[in-house]
Amino acid sequence: MSETTKIEYRARVWEGVDTFDAVAASTAGGSMRDDFRYEQDPESQIHDNGVRAVRAADGMIAYARRCGTGTEELPTVFADFLSDAHHLADALGVDWDEATRNGEGHYTAELYGTE
Repeated sequence: MSETTKIEYRARVWEGVDTFDAVAASTAGGSMRDDFRYEQDPESQIHDNGVRAVRAADGMIAYARRCGTGTEELPTVFADFLSDAHHLADALGVDWDEATRNGEGHYTAELYGTE
């Protein structure tokens, strides 16, 4: 049996972006504010996943500024953001496990270009 290799269309790594301030600075206006291309070629798939990353960063930036956690290490800010999203799901009556399963499905489809 042969194993099929899937091509991943990961968003490009944000080189040198390893602090909250660097995330905020790198997403403030400029070329990272592009719109989706919605094309099926590899470059467009990677681009569109980068747009998704910037949109998620917007939420994390707003959250960290509201909480005053922007001085924490980036993985800590990210974890706090996710844990409070879990509390929000509880408050709204959203099943967290189902939402994360659905989110993982969307991510996988976008990563492999099967959406």
